[in-house]
Amino acid sequence: MSSDCDVSVLFVCRGNTCRSPMAQQIFTSMVEESGCPRVIKVDSCGTAVFKGSPPSAGTELMLKKHGYPKLSHEARQFEPTADTQFDFILVTEERNMKQLQNLLKGEAVKGQLKLLGSYDPNGQINIADPFMGDEIVFERCFQHIHRCLLNVVHTEICERTNNKNLNR
Repeated sequence: MSSDCDVSVLFVCRGNTCRSPMAQQIFTSMVEESGCPRVIKVDSCGTAVFKGSPPSAGTELMLKKHGYPKLSHEARQFEPTADTQFDFILVTEERNMKQLQNLLKGEAVKGQLKLLGSYDPNGQINIADPFMGDEIVFERCFQHIHRCLLNVVHTEICERTNNKNLNR
């Protein structure tokens, strides 16, 4: 990441059409609304992607329902060489974490590789894949991601960037 980047975050799920683009959109809005210093790079990808796929209809519906802007997104595959440079790589479930570790093939990760669900105050580590689910399934997924991201923004982004600003 560039030297003027306070924090870079990558969200990873399986297909990069439901959970990770949903998390990317929610997170971007949360950071903008938080008043925390800038997060220069936010992206998402998948571990088993049909490249170029649009966001799922359920993801689009949830984001619209909750007042988020329309996604401009095409699914992309995790790239070990480029994507290991993020400060945070947040993965939606343990199965995706194992797939990601297989894709890494020993490649070192610059920052923290964590489960997004590890930030859930309710202790639900795995964020269930809503793919092919109905509106209720996507709503549960949205709420789970939202809970986790509130903690990510508070505990990792605002604190981290405020500490960096104090040291300047």
